[in-house]
Amino acid sequence: YRCCDNACFGLGLVCSKCCAEFHRTQPFHFIEHWNGTYFEPATLAEIGLTVQLGHLGGHLCPSPHVTTNSFTVVHTNGVHCVNLHFCGCTTADSDYYAQLLQSSLYPATPQQPQTAVSFDLLRLMHSLNCTGKLPAWDLWKLLETMTGERTLLES
Repeated sequence: YRCCDNACFGLGLVCSKCCAEFHRTQPFHFIEHWNGTYFEPATLAEIGLTVQLGHLGGHLCPSPHVTTNSFTVVHTNGVHCVNLHFCGCTTADSDYYAQLLQSSLYPATPQQPQTAVSFDLLRLMHSLNCTGKLPAWDLWKLLETMTGERTLLES
């Protein structure tokens, strides 16, 4: 596996376990898998990465609340489907939206969220809108295109 994000410069080719471990604190990167002939798109969720909220460094919770469906996160580099666990510890906030906000993710709905937008993307949108008057629709179409370039190869 290899990471397509420039933030992982120098990581090189690694096994799925090392790739997942390295991305525990960087879960919104795109990766590729060598199939013997060429690199094909893969996801961190496919290799077993789980985004754990409520624990520093992405360490797993002893009593997680597992989401049944894949969780969608819209980030600065595209749209990601991730495996996400909410913290179920007695000291954790029982509101899922609060755990998302504490993790710099803005939930799409306050009740049983399945989609969130990263604070990084919200800051970028604010800057682009204030500086260049870029409408939210144009940014969404850009993110859709960036994500689509990766998934077109899968279909």
